[in-house]
Amino acid sequence: MGLDLLPAVVALWQWGDKYLQDGTAPLQRLEDSTGEPVTVELRSASGNQVPLENLRVRVNDEWRRKHRAPAQ
Repeated sequence: MGLDLLPAVVALWQWGDKYLQDGTAPLQRLEDSTGEPVTVELRSASGNQVPLENLRVRVNDEWRRKHRAPAQ
C-alpha cells in the first residue's frame, strides 16, 4: 500500500522543487542504474503522455452500478 503512494509523494516533491526553491533543488531524484533524473508525469494505459488539457475525469461506470440507489 505504501508504494502506491510513492508517485504522489514524488509529484509533491517535484512541485516543491519547482515552486518553493530558488532554482536549485536541494536533492535530486535519479535512476540508480543510469544516474538520469526521474520525474512524475501522467501517462495513459497505452503509455502515451497525457497533457493537462487532454485529461478528463468522469464517474466510473462500475462504481456507479455498485452504488446505484435502490429502486423505489
